Amino acid sequence: MHISLSRMVGMPVMYENRQVGCVESAMVDARGLRLDGVVIRKGIGAARWADSAQIMQLCSRCVLLESQPVRMPPKAQMHPGRVFLSSGACAGDVTDAFLSSRTLRISALEVCQGPLYRLVGQRAYAAQFQLQEDGNVVAQELLSWAQLVRQLGEEDDG
Repeated sequence: MHISLSRMVGMPVMYENRQVGCVESAMVDARGLRLDGVVIRKGIGAARWADSAQIMQLCSRCVLLESQPVRMPPKAQMHPGRVFLSSGACAGDVTDAFLSSRTLRISALEVCQGPLYRLVGQRAYAAQFQLQEDGNVVAQELLSWAQLVRQLGEEDDG
């Protein structure tokens, strides 16, 4: 199963059969290849942190932890910038990322040319990409939603 980082926001976080909060944000590692962890908040309390090693299971409805979340460490969230095709053409901005719930690795990036394009549903997806040192991304090609689903489904099979 693949889930988007934006879909994780608001998901309940469970530890030992009780809810310890909800996902406030999901953070990607500095290389942009894997989930680093989740920021958890319950009510108006202080934010808590669970790194990816603490995540026992990522379901479609909740995040299950194997240990108690800890005090929020100072972390800088990785925000990929613009996406460029290998030809050099600018394809747009990274607006979301999809990760494998089994491996917690980023499997694809959502690319959009701007807020208006996203509003009307014009998105593309990069399944093969490289994060550059400047925060920009170079993608081999952009896929439609149908192509991405087909490709991600094939990866789950093998």
